[in-house]
Amino acid sequence: MGYLFSLLPASLKIQLTRFLNKDAIERIPFLQNRADTFYLNYLEKFKPMRFDKDDIIFERDQKSREIFLNIKGEIVNVVTNRVYPDGSMIGQDDILFSRDRLHTFKAGSELYTLRLERDVFEKMMKEFPDMKVEILKESNLRSSYFR
Repeated sequence: MGYLFSLLPASLKIQLTRFLNKDAIERIPFLQNRADTFYLNYLEKFKPMRFDKDDIIFERDQKSREIFLNIKGEIVNVVTNRVYPDGSMIGQDDILFSRDRLHTFKAGSELYTLRLERDVFEKMMKEFPDMKVEILKESNLRSSYFR
């Protein structure tokens, strides 16, 4: 965030980081109730992106290079027509299972997301194994639902 930010005491940095990202934290369950070190070290690494309706977010068989968190709008799985509403995460399973993309996703409406690059996501999963367990549980629930 810059030089001035680096001069602040840790408690103030955490408060400021949470304040600046308040909307995303409130809308995305994955960002809620995390350790202070998560907010300090990772929130700024999520990059905001905007998609117009029908824009492709990523396509089947592409290399898995990032995950997306849905701040506002609809994400549609082109194969299953499943709609992912505000707060959803996509792309994480492909990275965790070290595979190319299994599905194509597009914006079902004007869409605002946070994008996190693969290497940062993998580092985050190592640093916070409880998050990885949480994501894997979600993945197992989804896969058993679609069997």
